[in-house]
Amino acid sequence: MASRVTAMLVVATCALAWPGVTFARDSAAGEALYRAAKESAKKGDWEKACAQFAESQRLDPAPGTLVNLADCEEHRGLVTSAWTHFTEVETQFKAGDARAAYAREHAAALEKRIPRVTIRLQAGAPASARVFRDEEELRAASLGVPLPVDPGKHVVVVKVGTAEARFPFNAVESQTAEIVVIAPAESVVAPARPESTTPAKPVEPTPPGDRPPPTGGGNRTLGWTLVGAGGVGAAVGIATGVLALSNASSVKDTCGPDYATCNSASVENASTGKTMSTVSTIAFIAGGAFLGAGLYFVISAPAKTTASAPAPARAALEVGPMGAALRGTF
Repeated sequence: MASRVTAMLVVATCALAWPGVTFARDSAAGEALYRAAKESAKKGDWEKACAQFAESQRLDPAPGTLVNLADCEEHRGLVTSAWTHFTEVETQFKAGDARAAYAREHAAALEKRIPRVTIRLQAGAPASARVFRDEEELRAASLGVPLPVDPGKHVVVVKVGTAEARFPFNAVESQTAEIVVIAPAESVVAPARPESTTPAKPVEPTPPGDRPPPTGGGNRTLGWTLVGAGGVGAAVGIATGVLALSNASSVKDTCGPDYATCNSASVENASTGKTMSTVSTIAFIAGGAFLGAGLYFVISAPAKTTASAPAPARAALEVGPMGAALRGTF
């Protein structure tokens, strides 16, 4: 009796000290998932039913659960997965069990529908190239062999270092295909340049005495521009004054000393003469103002180290029967 108790204690101690070994199944959870999967299958929710059957089989493996999982996968069109599970479970039933014959018949029927794909790596690929099909790595022995896959969309990924190339393909029932994949160029990461340890030389401020004196070019240019505008104004005043005097003389000759013989042309000339006289007065006043302001800016501007010509003033005098106009840029 004591030896049996000791043996039980040793087994219990090993179970606690060796967590990588499972000594018991979670049969309760497996049974609950199995029943839930049967209900999902009755509702036609085969995707959910397959997930529940697979989890039940993982927690509490049993031939009955596996044959139901295979049947579920067949309903979803996963003919290769269903064929694999039917073939596996066929030998797990006792002799005479009807489920063994059911699994054998379905496995034989599904085998004709299995698509097979041969994956080859192009010659010259680096030895470090790794090939994956749907996240499952295919070693060298698997390349060049027609391997069964489930129908539908798949992808082959070739990795070399951190670089990878992707090759999607579609597997069709009962068909055999071949895919040649190319290894990507290995990405090379340039080494980081070492940072300079030499501190940057501070920029010293320029002493006030070393700074170049202001040139005053802006004020001088403005002054010469105003002087030019004043000259143009004076020219306009003179021109319009001459026109006003000419009109006045013409009116006096036509109308006489007492203006008794005036006609319509004389009246119009008299009106034009008054307008010209007014324009002449305004032009003289504006010209004088511009001239005075320009001289102030020219005289008060500091001396320049390099002389530059002032911007010339442009003006045009337009004289007509109704008056004169000064147009231009100053």
